[in-house]
Amino acid sequence: MAIETKFPLTRQELAAIDTGLVRFPAGFAEYWAVLGKAEYRADFLQNEIIAMSYESNLHSKIVSEMMWLLRNIFPRPKYSIHDSNRPVYLPDCGSGKAVFNPDCCVTPEPPALFKHKTGLDAETNPLVIVEVLSKSTNEYDFAEKLPCYKKIDSLRYIVYVDSLRTFVTVFERIRDTDQWINTDYDQLDGGFTLADKTISLTEIYSHLPKV
Repeated sequence: MAIETKFPLTRQELAAIDTGLVRFPAGFAEYWAVLGKAEYRADFLQNEIIAMSYESNLHSKIVSEMMWLLRNIFPRPKYSIHDSNRPVYLPDCGSGKAVFNPDCCVTPEPPALFKHKTGLDAETNPLVIVEVLSKSTNEYDFAEKLPCYKKIDSLRYIVYVDSLRTFVTVFERIRDTDQWINTDYDQLDGGFTLADKTISLTEIYSHLPKV
């Protein structure tokens, strides 16, 4: 069966099914075929395509703000800052291969890529991953993606930014171990540290509609 008839490829087709997370049984090769043609963002985990049809205006603004703040900490040409159009590949997430599209991530240069085929590749060694939390993705981000992210050897920080309230939770790897320290922040006058530089919650939330 052709990809075009087996899976929805447009945002409109996907939204007609659900405006939250939509899951389809699929193989790894089918996932990449969909990723190369679909209008929407999609992950691959446990032999499922996990698609996200809609990004709110607020979600988009938080992602843009985080990318700008990360650029001040991880400058060119040593680092690249990617948005959710850039997948991250994990060769083994406990139940096989996985591919995620975090809202933004930081990778060192030059890139280390997994290449599925010409024009379809993914990052393999992010240093920082940022996810913006919403009602429809909160459980997925914590219960399914977080344990996988912690398996990425290169990863130093996982940052979850809530879009519905003033709240950031940061997971920082203890250097040269598989152990992580988790710290929550919920005060606008507070801040968290990445690579010895501080991001204040005011910088993230002050330009947004009240959350």
